[in-house]
Amino acid sequence: MKKSLITILLMTSFFCYSQTIDHAQLEVMYRYENVNNTLEPEKRTTDEVILLIGSKYTGYFSWKNYVADSLRRTNRAEYGLQLMDSEGRFVAVRAGEDFDAAAARGGLSGTSTIIPPRNMPSTAPLNRAQYLTNRKSTEVICMEHIVDLRALPNAQTHYISYTEILKKPVWKISTETDQIAGYRSQKAITRYGGRDWIVWFTHEIPVSEGPWKLRGLPGLILKAETADGEFSLTATSVSRSTNRPIVKDENNIYRNMPKKEFIKLKTEGFKNPYLPFEYNHIETLN
Repeated sequence: MKKSLITILLMTSFFCYSQTIDHAQLEVMYRYENVNNTLEPEKRTTDEVILLIGSKYTGYFSWKNYVADSLRRTNRAEYGLQLMDSEGRFVAVRAGEDFDAAAARGGLSGTSTIIPPRNMPSTAPLNRAQYLTNRKSTEVICMEHIVDLRALPNAQTHYISYTEILKKPVWKISTETDQIAGYRSQKAITRYGGRDWIVWFTHEIPVSEGPWKLRGLPGLILKAETADGEFSLTATSVSRSTNRPIVKDENNIYRNMPKKEFIKLKTEGFKNPYLPFEYNHIETLN
């Protein structure tokens, strides 16, 4: 049976086929918020991102992209999906069940549409970058696709990447504490990536990692926000020993470039009214 992916097409455009490079021993879900337009700071967009920490690598992804990629790689439903045929008949896909088997069991005919569950919205993810960091060498590769809508109706997708050795942030640790995601956390500040950051880390999870490129503290970073309030990441859940795969996109050919060129391309080369969130990149050229 030919399957239609229209309902999740926007989410699957970044990940198609991936290589598993490690498995998570710890995973953290964060609520991501940022200001689209600095002239309207009260208008914020939100997303959900996941940090996977393995023995060799960490992976930082949009949760929507990660789920969509899992579906494409396994062709199996683990997230409460439904199928609907052209006549409007539905069938719920059972855990671990192949889509074809589910359609046959439900008596569906023709092309079926995959209906995402409520916790997997069919909107495009705000974060489309994939950060993979080698925990030993601290080499990180950032892989992202940019959809240039200026050429509508023939929109173009550009796959770009850069690689760098992470510089350890110089942290100033405060005595101030707070409760973040149920963990007693301690405040620290740094200037990194052209921005001033305020973070909260917990000694209860002695892992020197955090979201995006923030790391190097004596505990897991559970909350991070820029001093200007334009970006924030707040942990909503922490899970241990999940064994969730850390994956790398191997299907698309990426144009590797220096980081400065990458950032300039994102912040200047593809500005357009259709994707306002691309105006304000988390890392600056300063």
